[in-house]
Formats: sequence, C-alpha cells, structure tokens
Amino acid sequence: MFVPDVLLQIRRHPFSMTKRNEENIQSWVLDEWEAIQHAFGLMDQSGLPRWLRRQKLRCMFAARSKVKMQQMADEKPDHAQRIYESARPNVPWLHWQLGSVAVILRDLFFGSSLKKEQWQ
Repeated sequence: MFVPDVLLQIRRHPFSMTKRNEENIQSWVLDEWEAIQHAFGLMDQSGLPRWLRRQKLRCMFAARSKVKMQQMADEKPDHAQRIYESARPNVPWLHWQLGSVAVILRDLFFGSSLKKEQWQ
C-alpha cells in the first residue's frame, strides 16, 4: 500500500482541536490515560498476555507523555512540567524510564518528530 508523503506529515495549526487540547492537561494527557485503561479493561485476555499488554500500555503512555513534553519544552516549559506532574504518577518508575528510552532511541535512529512537523 502506497501512502503519499504529505499524508505522513504531522500538521499543527493554531485553530485545530489538538492545539486547543494542548492547553488542557485533563483532555490531552489524563483523558488519554483513562481511555487506555478503559480499552485495556475491554480486552479479552488473561494471564501472561494480559500482563504483558498492561506493561506495554504503561510504557506507551509514558512515551507519548514524553513526546508531549518535548512538544511544549521550547514554547511553554511550565506546561511541559505540568504534563510530567500529571502523567508521571500514573505509571511506575520503570515504565516511565522505558518509555523515555523508547523516545530517545526513536529520536536517535529516526529523528525527532518535532523536526518533521509542518507548521501551518
């Protein structure tokens, strides 16, 4: 399947819902965690597969929160700190570290998504 490059770019503009949600920690960070937890509860798994998925989702949430912190770091450092303070208590220390390492490795090998964004 071929997908044109233009559809693979991240576009952010000042009037998008994503941009508005960036200002609201509840909707941008905490509601995401609640949605992840709700979806996890609906999954029909047990035993080891369920445990592994839970660990993966914790790491994924940590990584996504870390990326959001990166997005805010330059323009609103205090907002990045609020994201950390809101997201961090939801996942154990190890999962937070693993999510952070995943973001570092992604940036190292594939480049930061922040550098690829198309601002409009």
